[in-house]
Amino acid sequence: MFQDLWYGVRMLCRQRTFTLVAILALALGIGANTAVFSVVNAVLLRPLPYRDSGGLVMVWGNFLKLGMERLGAQAAEYTEYRQQDKAFAETAAFNNAIFNLGGESPGGNDPEQLSGAKVTASLFPMLGAQAAAGQFFTADNEQPGRDQVVIVSHGLWQRRFGGDPALIGKTITLNGQGRTVIGILPEGFQFPHPSFSAIGSFAAPAELFVPLAFAPEQIAQRGGRYENQVIARLKSGVTLDQARAQMSSFAQSVERFYRGPNNADGGWRITVEPLQQVVVAKSRQTLLTLLIIVGLVLLIACANVANLLLARAVARQKEIAVRLALGAGRFRIIRQLLTESLLLALLGGGLGLLLARWGVSVLVKLKPDNLPRVNEISIDGRVLAFTIAASLLTGLLFGLLPALQATRPDLPQTLKGTNAGWMGGSHFRLRQILIIAEIALTIIVLSSAGLLINSFVRLLRVNPGLNPNQVLTAEVSLPAIRYADRAQTGAFFDQLIGQVAALPGVQSVGASSIVPLSGAAIDDPFSIEGRPLDMTRMTVAGHQSVSPDFFRTLGIPLAAGRNFTAEDTAESPVVTIINETMARIYWPQQPATAIGQRIKLGAPRAPGNWATIVGIVCDIPHRGLDSQSKPDWYLPQSQSPNHTMTLFVRTTIDPFSLIPAIRQQVRAIDPTQPLSKISTMNDVLAASVAPRRFSMLLLTLFGGAALLLAATGVYGVMAYAVSQRAREVGIRMALGAGRSDVIRLILKQGLTLTMIGIAGGIIGAIIVTRAMTGLLYGIYANDPATFTAVSLLLAFVALLACYLPARRAAAVNPMAALRHE
Repeated sequence: MFQDLWYGVRMLCRQRTFTLVAILALALGIGANTAVFSVVNAVLLRPLPYRDSGGLVMVWGNFLKLGMERLGAQAAEYTEYRQQDKAFAETAAFNNAIFNLGGESPGGNDPEQLSGAKVTASLFPMLGAQAAAGQFFTADNEQPGRDQVVIVSHGLWQRRFGGDPALIGKTITLNGQGRTVIGILPEGFQFPHPSFSAIGSFAAPAELFVPLAFAPEQIAQRGGRYENQVIARLKSGVTLDQARAQMSSFAQSVERFYRGPNNADGGWRITVEPLQQVVVAKSRQTLLTLLIIVGLVLLIACANVANLLLARAVARQKEIAVRLALGAGRFRIIRQLLTESLLLALLGGGLGLLLARWGVSVLVKLKPDNLPRVNEISIDGRVLAFTIAASLLTGLLFGLLPALQATRPDLPQTLKGTNAGWMGGSHFRLRQILIIAEIALTIIVLSSAGLLINSFVRLLRVNPGLNPNQVLTAEVSLPAIRYADRAQTGAFFDQLIGQVAALPGVQSVGASSIVPLSGAAIDDPFSIEGRPLDMTRMTVAGHQSVSPDFFRTLGIPLAAGRNFTAEDTAESPVVTIINETMARIYWPQQPATAIGQRIKLGAPRAPGNWATIVGIVCDIPHRGLDSQSKPDWYLPQSQSPNHTMTLFVRTTIDPFSLIPAIRQQVRAIDPTQPLSKISTMNDVLAASVAPRRFSMLLLTLFGGAALLLAATGVYGVMAYAVSQRAREVGIRMALGAGRSDVIRLILKQGLTLTMIGIAGGIIGAIIVTRAMTGLLYGIYANDPATFTAVSLLLAFVALLACYLPARRAAAVNPMAALRHE
């Protein structure tokens, strides 16, 4: 074996050009596969960073007949879930929260808005966390009045408090209220995990944790918001199916609370899903698609290198024949050739690993929004093992066929130096088959990339329903404790909007409880006055609070009726504006007749006043630019105050230049309130399409690599064919064939192979691209225009790759060609 290795190294060093081209092709294929596998490993395969994460599940309620899925739990439901000891060993609840950390807290910095969470005392022990300092919550902290404590993350402890160990026992100000720090989380622990954005409104891990305390009246009464996410650990020996059956039986026992008139089935169900599956649900299809595509790129690279080895075998045919004639067995020669192939593969894998490390570092910096656990992506032992295995398998894959072919020469003819059977025999046919397969695989990769490019272009052409240019966005979140009075909350934002509108360079100012295109819209049931309540077909729509100038600031057209005005106050009759989709769905005969109708959040007898529809506005894709329009309705901020509002400031100058002035206006009203989530509407719009842009860019990159490999493969085969047909070309030209005739002959041969490969590739693309349906927008997976475009592109590149050898063949001196052996 050492002799084979040393001989293989000498042969590769002797043919540097061949070695370099082969290693680069393999590095491209193996590197791409390693980079994508490192992502798949971190996101799909690696367990979540919690104790025995495989046993963790999410528990949701669902109104399936209303299309409302993955609902959290009310206090009463969570208490009942905890009693399901046949299925769950441990149960915990959490929900998101926003905290304003006061500047007078230890650390002495400016007020800061932080992501936080309310959690039950059972959460941290269930996840296996150990406090870096202090302690975690106890059952006593879940009692109202005893919950004025807080746990801080390790990152916040270092950043804000300088890692001060004396922080334990000190009081910090959160939302205007003092809370005692009792614990510090360990370094690296994150909860809610960044990927939990798939199951809630968590955009980032929480940095502050407070107890989730339920009042006795909350536990005793059903009703309210489904805001508590429930996480549980399966009991030892209990399977997921058994837990689902247990919770399904439990759901039937409590379903009577959700029955409508005439005892109609309200469609209440309970879902149990593995936490790992929930976390990766949004990214699974994208990652598996990428893994398939880079696998095809690697196959193209293998076909390319196999073609190079077949060409190299021609130059070595006499050497191999001599070795066979001297008594070497065929297996011995195959082993030597495979050793050289494996050396090539390992060298290519080593270079590919370096490319993958660079690619992973770029990927981590990009931090695509649709990719969970991006900070955990790394080249670990599993990825390294994958690279080695891929390299060895690749070496066998591209090396075996050339080795088998090379060890079957016609010994007498080869030893005499008159063997002409290589060019027209099985050797050249095998090279043709490889190039056809290479072109077919390239068509599949290019078609996938082309579909995503076409889809992304169509998405960019979608009218967002607003004008995002020159609009600054910034969030202000008022603590409910200090602003318990609705009138006080409304007065704060009215004053802030008025003061910001008076700043130089400001054209108009609006505010809303939801940022358009952010995906934060939440659908809730509502009632239409005069229509009977039907729990099986309940009316559902998204709702939000907005200021009077919200629509004007964002350039949202009014389709009918009127806009909100300053006269729509807390003392005046409640009014609302709906979007065109809501008018069209719930008043299908004449949508304009919706004006004057009255609606109410929840059931007809639910608390609250009926709101009269006074206007209809054009649709905004609140849930994302690629989402379908859904019913939405708007309430005046003065009549439905919200503690968290986002300012939208349309400017005539650079939007970011106004940040200091706006921050100053906020502090002039309340010095403890920070300004957060500062951005522009153009950035919001870009973030809405970022996941699709990320997938498109990666597939386009892989498509370009496949196209380059296919072009070099076609060129190599045709260049070899020309060299083998030099004598034939000389005879043709001596008998009167012109340069154009020779070029046409060579091009015909190359384009014939290309057309066969394209035809096979289109058939394969029709099958493979069906799996991409969920990644596309406004286009079918088997789009004929895309398939035609990529076929023409590949045909042009192949034509160019054939033309260069053809032109060289046409320039051959006929007399020199006739003397060619």
